[in-house]
Amino acid sequence: MTDWARVTEQLRSRVGAAHVHSGSNGLPESELRVAARCAPGDTAELAEVMRVAAADKTAIYPVGGGTLMHLGLPGEREGIAVETTRLDRVIDYPSRDMTVTVQAGIRITSLQKILSGEGQRLPVDVPRGGEATLGGAIATNTSGPRRYALGTFRDYVIGISVVDADGNETKAGGRVVKNVAGYDLCKLYTGSLGALGIITQVTLKLRPLAQARAVVRMGLDSPVRAAEALDRLAASRTRPTAIELLNRAAADCLDEPLRSVAGSAAATCWTLVILFEENLDAVGWQRDQLRQELKDFGDLECLADDAGDALCRRLTEFQAGAADSVMFKANFLPSATVSLLERAERQPVAWAVQAHAGSGIAYGRTPAGAGPHAVAASLAELRAAAVAARGNLVLRRCPSAWKKTLPVWGEPRGDAWLMRELKAKLDPHGILNPGRLLSR
Repeated sequence: MTDWARVTEQLRSRVGAAHVHSGSNGLPESELRVAARCAPGDTAELAEVMRVAAADKTAIYPVGGGTLMHLGLPGEREGIAVETTRLDRVIDYPSRDMTVTVQAGIRITSLQKILSGEGQRLPVDVPRGGEATLGGAIATNTSGPRRYALGTFRDYVIGISVVDADGNETKAGGRVVKNVAGYDLCKLYTGSLGALGIITQVTLKLRPLAQARAVVRMGLDSPVRAAEALDRLAASRTRPTAIELLNRAAADCLDEPLRSVAGSAAATCWTLVILFEENLDAVGWQRDQLRQELKDFGDLECLADDAGDALCRRLTEFQAGAADSVMFKANFLPSATVSLLERAERQPVAWAVQAHAGSGIAYGRTPAGAGPHAVAASLAELRAAAVAARGNLVLRRCPSAWKKTLPVWGEPRGDAWLMRELKAKLDPHGILNPGRLLSR
C-alpha cells in the first residue's frame, strides 16, 4: 500500500507546501479516488511529481478546470490529483503569423480575450469557458456547434508538449503552420483524456474574428419537414457555420420556447438554428439567399445581435448538462440525424436532444429523476441506432454507481487493441488516469 504521508511530504519538497494538500477537498465534482492534490507551477515541478508517482507506481489523475470530471469511468485506485491551472502563461504570440503558444492551464475565456485584442480567435466552442482549461478541452476533444464549418481541436493544435508517466517531456509539431516533421502526436494526445501524458504547452493556429454574424431560427412542424429542410440546406448555395436541430425538450432547456411562424407553439415539433459568420456583405447575402431557398417553410426569424449571441452561448452550454441529469453523446452519419431524434422522441425517457445536424453529432440529456432501468433500456436502443448509422453512443454523465453496468464508452471499437498497445508503450506502469479511458 502507498504510504501517503511519505508521498505527500515528497510532493511538498518538490512543489512547495502551499500547493500540496491531502485528500480531495476543493476538487470539483469528481469520480477520482484522490488521496493527495498538488498544483505544479512549471514543467520541471510537474516532471518531479511524475517521478515521485512512477517510483511507487502511484496513480496520477490530471485535473484542469474540473468541468468534465464526470466523463469516463471511475478511477481504479487511489492516487494524486495533479492540477494544471498554475500553468497558464502565454509563451509566444506572433499575431501576424496567426499562431499562439500558451501553457495548457490557461482558461478558455482568458485565452479568447487575449486573442480578441488582436482581432483573432480560436473557433472551437467550449462550454463553461471561464472554468475550462485549454489542456482539459484538448484532452477531452471538446467542440460545439461551429465544428460543422470550422472544425475541432485536431484542426488547430500544431504543436504540443507533454510530460509522460516517467517525468520526461515530449514535444511534437512546432510553432509554424507548415510543419510536417515527425509523427503527428498532436492528434494522438487530443482526446486521450490524460491517459497517455499530461499536456503542458500547446501551439495553436488561429482565425480572424468574424466581422458579422447572423442567427436564423425556424420552427418545423414534423420530422418529415425537418428532413426536407436539412436536405435543402445540404444543397444550399449558402455556407453556414453551424446547423443545429433541437427537439422541443431541448429548446425548452435553452429557454427558447418553440413556436411556428404562425405563432402556434403546438404546431412546432422541432427547431432549426442556422449560424452564418463572415464579412458583412457575405452574411447579408447568405441570410437573404437562405430565406429564398426555404421560403416554402415559412418566414425565417433572424435574431437581433444580442439575442443571437445569447442563443449561440446556450447552444454551446447545452452539452455541459446538469449535475442531476444523465447525458449521452452520439455520432452517426449526418443523414441519420432526423431518424435518431425521432427514435429519441419515442422513448419513455424524456430526452432533450440537440444535434449538430451537419456533423452527425447529438447530445441528449434527461430531466432530473430518470430511473436507471428506463435509462439503460433507452440508451441501448439509441446506441443500436447510432451503430447502425456507422457511429456510436457514449455516456457523458450519469450517477457513478450506474457506470458499473452501463457501457460508458459505447460499443467496443475495432481499434481498441491499438489503443491498449499505445497505452502500454507510453504508460507502461498504468499510472495515468487508470481505468478512466482504458482498463488494463
